[in-house]
Amino acid sequence: PEVAASVAGALKGQSEIAIGNVVGSNAFNLLMAGGSVGLLAKVQVPQEGLLPQLLINLVATAVLMLPAILTTPKRELSIRTYQVMGALLVGGYFVGAFWIS
Repeated sequence: PEVAASVAGALKGQSEIAIGNVVGSNAFNLLMAGGSVGLLAKVQVPQEGLLPQLLINLVATAVLMLPAILTTPKRELSIRTYQVMGALLVGGYFVGAFWIS
């Protein structure tokens, strides 16, 4: 559902829907899903996997925040900028998956 809502918002030219969707989904997953599991079961988190995952999440968040930081009411970003960001995120996914495994 998050991908469909983000794509629909992007196609209609409403990028704030995509940004709000990502932030809301991450907040819900972190607080509700993670909190529920923590309440119901004892979870062991391996320390060696924590730092790489944290770094990957920080970089992905920074890339996703670029449109919000770079746009102003008088200046919109080009489609090329979004294509580069998408390529960075897809490439980052593969680099992160390789790094973690």
